[in-house]
Order: sequence, then structure tokens, then C-alpha cells
Amino acid sequence: MTFNNLADRWEKAEGPDLKSSTLAHYTNALRAYVRPHFGERNIKDITKEDIKLFLNEKAKNYSKSSLRSMRVVLGLTLAWANDNGWLDRYPLRKDIFLVHFPQACATVATLPSALLVSFFELGAL
Repeated sequence: MTFNNLADRWEKAEGPDLKSSTLAHYTNALRAYVRPHFGERNIKDITKEDIKLFLNEKAKNYSKSSLRSMRVVLGLTLAWANDNGWLDRYPLRKDIFLVHFPQACATVATLPSALLVSFFELGAL
């Protein structure tokens, strides 16, 4: 199944449960950012590395808010595919998050679980 096929199925199945403004936001993020990059890819071939590289590349030109939208809609669609048994593994784990540094573009980071917990305990995330 291609990502475009997955996104179409996700929108049709999950869209009615979302507020119309939320669905419009997710649909726009899919159309503008995610589908052009992952659209023709088989969902089983999309890796964590692919997602991180995609987000890092987009971080050069887009705001943290746009990057968050890209990550969220990727997460929703791929998690739905995993829940439906179309993926053997879920490539987008919660340890991929966005970091924004003043005077610099956002970047995507992966932290070990122990360090991630430390950030949460400190209120840094």
C-alpha cells in the first residue's frame, strides 16, 4: 500500500470523527508537505530514518508549527496503518520530537528514553 492510498483511507475512515477544522488542517499538511515526499512510497518501506531526514530537511524552510503538523499527521496515519495490521512496526515513535533553538531553524532530535524522561522531569518539553 502506498502512503497516498493510506492517507486516502485514513481521511475517509477517521475524518468524520474529527472536527471539520482539524480535518482541514491535517488534510492541508498531508497535501502540502507529506504526500509530495512519501506519497508513492510503500508504507512498509518508510523508516524512522526517512522520517527524521524528511523533518530535518523541512526544518530548513518551515516553522516549528508546520513541522509539528507534519509530524502529527505522519504519526496519525502510520499509527492507524499499524493498528489495522498493514505495518509490522510503527516507525514514528514518541522519541522523535522537534527542538527549536533561538536564532536557528528547528531540528529533529532523538533522545534515549532515560534522557527524554529527564527533560520531562525538568519541564523542558
